[in-house]
Parts: sequence; C-alpha cells; structure tokens
Amino acid sequence: MRELYTDLVAAACEIENTWLAGNYDTDLFFECVLKHLTELDFSDLATVDAQMEVLRLPEVKALQTLSTFSNLYVKLFDNGRFWIEILNWDDLHVNAHDHDFSGVQFQLLGSALSIKHDFSIIERHGAFYAGQTSIRSGHLWEEGSNSIVRHGNIDPHTVLHLGSPSTSLIVRTHPTRRYGSQKNYFSDCAGHYDVNTIPMRKNLTALRLLGKRDCSSFSRQLTRLLKEQSLAENLFMLVNLDDICFEDEQSSEIVLEYGSKGRNEGMLVKSVLKKNCSSFFTNIAQKYAHLGFDERLAINTLSACYSIEDFRRLEKDISDQRPASNLSRAVEVFAANIDDRDRKGLLKRLGVMGLEDVLKPRVAA
Repeated sequence: MRELYTDLVAAACEIENTWLAGNYDTDLFFECVLKHLTELDFSDLATVDAQMEVLRLPEVKALQTLSTFSNLYVKLFDNGRFWIEILNWDDLHVNAHDHDFSGVQFQLLGSALSIKHDFSIIERHGAFYAGQTSIRSGHLWEEGSNSIVRHGNIDPHTVLHLGSPSTSLIVRTHPTRRYGSQKNYFSDCAGHYDVNTIPMRKNLTALRLLGKRDCSSFSRQLTRLLKEQSLAENLFMLVNLDDICFEDEQSSEIVLEYGSKGRNEGMLVKSVLKKNCSSFFTNIAQKYAHLGFDERLAINTLSACYSIEDFRRLEKDISDQRPASNLSRAVEVFAANIDDRDRKGLLKRLGVMGLEDVLKPRVAA
C-alpha cells in the first residue's frame, strides 16, 4: 500500500507542475488530472479494508477531517491547492447540486447514475432562487470510468448510487470563491448551501427530538422558525425534515399554510413535497433491491424526474449506454412485485411528480 500511495503522490506532483504551467487556471485543472492519473490503477484502494491500511500511514492520518459527505470520507493528499479524496457510499444518494471547485471523479467500485440538470431562474431572493429544474442528460458511472467535475453552475447534477458499496476517488481543487457557494437544486427552486450553519444544524436536531417527544412544542417551534427565517433557510430546514413534516395533519397544515403565503413560498413547499416523493422512490428501491439492477435503476431514476419528458430523456440516455435496459418495462416489473401498500404509495407519488404516464395503463391502482 505504501508503494501505491507513493505513486499517487508522485502523480499529484506532476499534476501540480502541469497546472502551474497553465497558471493554475481552474478551467485547465481536469485536463492536468486526466493527463497524469488516467493510467494509474486505483483498484487496490476500492475497499474499506484497503483504505484502513492507507490510514495507517502517518501523512494520511494527519490529513483526516470529520465529514458527513458519504458514509466514509478519506482524504489522501492535500497540497493547499487541490486534494485527493475517497468517498464511500452505502445506500446514500446526493441531491442535485453544483460545485465551487473543478476536478475529476474516478469510479473505483460499484456503479452510480449521474444526472445533469438545467435550471431556469424566475427570480432571486438572497440565497434563494425560484425557478424550474429539468434534466439535461444521464450517464452511468461504471467501475473504471471517470467523469469531469465542472466548476460553478455549469453542470448541476444528482448522483444516485446503485449498489452497496459505491466508491469514488476524486481529485479536486480547493473551493474557489469567485464561483460562489454551492447550491442545491429542487423541482421549483434552488438555495445556497451556506445556510447550513451550526445553529441551523442544532435547530434541525432539536426539532427531530421534539417531533418524537412533544408534538405541540414541535409545531410551535416549526411555526416560529418559518416566520423568522429566510426563504433559503426555510428551504434547507424543510427538505431536511420532509420525512416528519408530512407525518401528521397538524405539521402538514403548518407547512401548507406557509406555502400559501406567496409564489416563492408556494414553489418552496412544492419542491419539498416532491423531494419527499423522491425519497420514497429511493427508499423502496433499496427495500426491494433483490428485484434486480434494472428495476433498482429505474425506480431510482424516477426520484430525479419532475416530468414525463425528464423520464423519457433519461430512458433514452440509459438505453444508449445499456441497450438491454428498458426503464419503462423495469418500472412495470417493479410495481408488479411489491406489496399493495407500497404499490399504492408508488402510484400516488408518480401522480405528485407528474409521472403517472410512466405506468398507465399497465398497472391499475
């Protein structure tokens, strides 16, 4: 493992020298990475066991930081201008987002679906953007493949991890301020991620505790925060509480009443409702993972679609890469092999997302 790590550091030094010759232009960074890393075999770093061996190296130990991004985050190299990291995913997905850095992603283990989006802005209010999100394209990441990470809002994307585990190595620049903070994208709005402050996280944890112990206090505090916070803060709060905000009639009424205040609030709540539907799709895809890869792929795909046009676009892109795959047929097979309660939930949420034509008239309610 020491030998592989030494080779990786040597390649990183070559990237540094080539990037320096390009005056550290962020637009050129991915070219430097591909030039020096494409031929290097990372496969020995794919497993958690192997990464634990790398973590024994003193210089790697010194780089580690706490991170909630992925189930296991391991930083391998950092020279102050760019770093190399490994992300291990186990039944987690990444909501649509853009980047404040440039880089290259290498798929070490498993597979994932990267879905690129377009976002048309209607109006902006601080860190909140009202608008419409649609799908531009979809691409499967298979073991041994790589993909370019572009800075700014050029290529917002969703990443759906299609198995356990799904492991990536990423070579990326440090955050670049001129591109602004990262944004998360939803069906009808987007918001800057920098509202994810420590006080925000504390409030989210407190609300979850109240939701379990004291429903009256939960409702009161949720109502207060919705009044006191900005649109962007409320978006971040509600998308992180969507699993409990619609569990009972009182909480649902509070959120829906907030959505009736104006167009922006309405678009925000609509996005939260659709995010809740997306979570349902990814959760049942995991629950019935035994049905097969194509079925899991198809149901996960639904979670990123906000129209039948989105679904058909992804269906075509995936069939171009996997000619044997038929997403419509896979959704049909999936729906026919789950229990009645989940089937009704699937059909209901397809309607909310505007995707009812994916199944009609194949599966009746």
